[in-house]
Amino acid sequence: MADGKVLVEFGEIQRQYLQMAPLKGFIWKEIEKTDLDFEAQKKLLHMTYYFTANLGHAPSVAYLRMFLKHILKLCEENGFQISDQLYEAYGEVLGKVEQSNDKCYKSYTLPCGGLLTLEETQQFISQGTTGLSTWMAGKYLAEWALENTSTFQQRNIIELGCGTGLTGLVICSTSSPCRYIFTDCHERVLETLQCNLELNGYARSVKAGYKEQTSLSSFSNKSTVCTSNADDILETSQPGKTSIICAGSIKDSNQRTFHAHPEVANIFNNKDHESDFESQSPAFPNCKACAVVADTCNIASDGFGLSSSKTVNTTACYSRKSASCLHLNKDCGRHSGSVQVEVCKLEWETFTKSDLKTFSAIDIILAADVVYDVDLIPSLVRNLHILLSTWGGKPVAYLASTIRNPQTYEFFITQLGEHNICWSEESKPRDKVFYYDHSCEIKIVKLQIYRPGAC
Repeated sequence: MADGKVLVEFGEIQRQYLQMAPLKGFIWKEIEKTDLDFEAQKKLLHMTYYFTANLGHAPSVAYLRMFLKHILKLCEENGFQISDQLYEAYGEVLGKVEQSNDKCYKSYTLPCGGLLTLEETQQFISQGTTGLSTWMAGKYLAEWALENTSTFQQRNIIELGCGTGLTGLVICSTSSPCRYIFTDCHERVLETLQCNLELNGYARSVKAGYKEQTSLSSFSNKSTVCTSNADDILETSQPGKTSIICAGSIKDSNQRTFHAHPEVANIFNNKDHESDFESQSPAFPNCKACAVVADTCNIASDGFGLSSSKTVNTTACYSRKSASCLHLNKDCGRHSGSVQVEVCKLEWETFTKSDLKTFSAIDIILAADVVYDVDLIPSLVRNLHILLSTWGGKPVAYLASTIRNPQTYEFFITQLGEHNICWSEESKPRDKVFYYDHSCEIKIVKLQIYRPGAC
């Protein structure tokens, strides 16, 4: 058996192992086609167990035990003698103790061979938050970003509810954005995120005007759901608020359909209303849904308009070291570009237009798996309206959502229409780069403020 052949054939097993893919859905076809002789067992161990041991950031002890136990079982079932090295590795793992804080490391392989290692927790709900593990929609959005790198090149990006940071790290590693702002509301999530940035070659830096390690105002999810499995979470909906998905639509120059609330659509379909629209704002009409909090919606295209506001400070700033991305094989040379990264703590429910004074112009807003609680959706959409309607209404947003409860998602779509936000559904990513349950329905929508020429 040629050495090169074994290394290539075990590549998919290695990628699954590094991501801690559930063994019940593990793809073992490479082993099924291979004679698990001593040489094959040795190379399999060096691509999995010993690889992460040398890396210093291994999966959980429980996962290591299950993985090696399954390899032993496969050898026995197929009549292969088990090597001393495999027995020794399994014995070593049996003597290991799990970390008390539920911490483990997952490493995500990019198509170029680049490796992103993240500290995560084994449980989807841990330490009072859902943000310490990577959810399906985050992986899905990262896969989509890998196929749409030009969308993010030289752009200023803010991510809401960033969690452990996979989506942002993928974009920073492959798309050369100018600036990326990670935001979340939970202190422990932000601590983990900073650890993950440093694990992946980002060096802490100091930026004038920012105070590090301060408490800020923010976007992100409250974590009130209690369950041991993310896919078992049940969403709630409020009667009377999910009866329609926004009616009315227009097409952009690419003939994609954008959907909008009927009243808003009528404004733009009726030329008699054009003068009224232009007199309200140089960028967009006032948002009826936000009329009671006018300071968050009447944002002119050239400024903020408020003299008194809360100060939103940055928790930490980072810059990437050149050629700092670890690779499974030869360095692809694509990860040496500079990108400025900021970490912010932001609270959805208290965020206002005046808090934007901290940020320079934002081009793109991202979020994944943030549409799951009808109590949080109004705050989320209000804040999306603030961001989308600032800077001349030029920003766009991309939100990835796992559709667990259709009524909850419909409520989100209805809220978009009530806040003058139009939406279109993006195409699915073609390639499955990361391992998760692909049978679940996940959607990515592009959002823009509803104004002439935007939708």
